[in-house]
Amino acid sequence: MTSVSISPPATTAPALPPPTNLTSPAPSLSSSSPPPAIPVSTADYLIKRHQFSQETALTAASVITYSKKPEKSDSILAFLKESGFSQTHLEKTVKRVPRVLSANLDKTIKPKIKIFQDLGCTPTDIAYIISQDPWILNRSANNGLMPSIVALQSVMGSNSDVSKVLKICARFLKHDLGKTLKPNMESMKSCGISTTQIKKVVFSFPRFLLHKPESIKDSVRRVDEMGCDRKSKMYLHAIRNWSSMTLENLWEAEFLIRKY
Repeated sequence: MTSVSISPPATTAPALPPPTNLTSPAPSLSSSSPPPAIPVSTADYLIKRHQFSQETALTAASVITYSKKPEKSDSILAFLKESGFSQTHLEKTVKRVPRVLSANLDKTIKPKIKIFQDLGCTPTDIAYIISQDPWILNRSANNGLMPSIVALQSVMGSNSDVSKVLKICARFLKHDLGKTLKPNMESMKSCGISTTQIKKVVFSFPRFLLHKPESIKDSVRRVDEMGCDRKSKMYLHAIRNWSSMTLENLWEAEFLIRKY
């Protein structure tokens, strides 16, 4: 009998687990975000980098303790200097409104400066007006400053006179003159007071025409009741005197008005 050789069955190698993906990219150092900027003390920043006085720097620091983006403040201060601001103008502005250091240069500051430039103001005039009342930088250029300037132009007649008035009282740019100056002008004119007289009062007592219209009308009524002649050159001054009096010295106003 012939023997048959039987080979043992072939064994199958066990399946290996899928290889680990060694080709996945490692985090790139070049694509990592830069470390956050370290805030600097506002007082140190203003004193050391821009030579501000300690008083101004500390006042500003009481509102903005740290400057998170000093390079942004650098750009703002540099632009104001280019626009005519002296060191004194800069310190007055920052001391009164410290947040100007973090304002948007292109959207907030430049449009306001351009309005004054278009008005014909000199760089020195612009710096003086803004540093005297820097809160006007918070007003909208198109919906705040421009309507106020147009209203002043209608009263003063020239850009030169508007500039002069703003140097005396920049407060005009913080008010809605459509609700104060214009109605008060109409009240004055209805009493026979000329535009020339009103302009003189604007230069001498600019805040007078910023009173509430109701207050001006009440002053007109009381002056009329005192018998003051509307044709008198002192009639407008009588109205102004009455409107500025307090309850404690109204008797003095009545005495002065009766003299007119």
